[in-house]
Amino acid sequence: MPRIPNRSALVLAAALIAACSNSAVDVKDPDPPANVAGTFKGPFTSQRAAGTTYAATAVIDQNGRTLTGTFTATDNSGVAQIEGTVDKQRINATFRTSGTCPATITAVIDAVTNDTVLVGTYTAQDCIGSYTGGFSLTKQG
Repeated sequence: MPRIPNRSALVLAAALIAACSNSAVDVKDPDPPANVAGTFKGPFTSQRAAGTTYAATAVIDQNGRTLTGTFTATDNSGVAQIEGTVDKQRINATFRTSGTCPATITAVIDAVTNDTVLVGTYTAQDCIGSYTGGFSLTKQG
């Protein structure tokens, strides 16, 4: 006849399982996000000013799949705050500016060349209307 464990043993086993399941375990992500933390610089264009290229700098902080940072451009649009997520090499981000003509910009970005280049397109909406554009920014340092 099989022996039935007593209640104390069952409680102890449940406590051990719970403790182990909440412990920090270093499990490799099978599809890690691109590492895009850092400073990126390069040109961007806007449909609003066809044929004109502006200089831009993005400073990105990354925590796992979550991005925050700033985007500064020479088109006098000011500094945009960046929030986004990374899924493998694809970044979906929203940039927001404030000031007299605030804008919300939605961007789809690909991290290429070993995560050292960000190539993207965007759609923007501000007090004047909507427009699109693109950019290619290279990691500095």
